[in-house]
Amino acid sequence: MRLTTLAVLALASTIAFGCSKSSSSGGSATGNPGTAASDLEVRTAKGVIKSVDAAAKTATIDHEDIPNYMKAMTMKFDVESAALLTDVKAGDKVEFTFTETKSGGLLVTKLKKL
Repeated sequence: MRLTTLAVLALASTIAFGCSKSSSSGGSATGNPGTAASDLEVRTAKGVIKSVDAAAKTATIDHEDIPNYMKAMTMKFDVESAALLTDVKAGDKVEFTFTETKSGGLLVTKLKKL
């Protein structure tokens, strides 16, 4: 009986610690709706522009592997401002900075041609 009680207490402590840790860490990789944008991780990556839609403020980028975050792939990113897209076109090599939005999307906040 004593061993069972200790096991239950250990499990409860582990669960409580895990829950309190994730709620205070900001949940940057999960895009928790209640997370402030300033709490989200900012990442930088390189890639090649596949298409640009300034009116929709999006860019499709074939990006390199982003270590500890995402494998290389082609994907559409929302862009903070259409002004970031004025100097790039399909085929341009770029370096970009992005963050995950509260809703879980990815938002490019900086974009420069290489």
